[in-house]
Amino acid sequence: MEFDGEVHCYQVDQDQSRTQEFEDYSFSVIRFWNHEVEQNLDAVLDTIAENCDLPSPKAGRRVGDEGSQ
Repeated sequence: MEFDGEVHCYQVDQDQSRTQEFEDYSFSVIRFWNHEVEQNLDAVLDTIAENCDLPSPKAGRRVGDEGSQ
């Protein structure tokens, strides 16, 4: 998983090459823009869980748990 900032708009070839290296070793790459993580973390976590074949991280949350560690 990688969180991409604006610089990745200008290094597409390098990113594709690095992704291919990971995929050659049977890893999957999921990329998120920084603003996606900052503005919609639940959707990012759901996407990660879906790609890892895990239950949604929201499934075990209770009201009021937002600030607890």
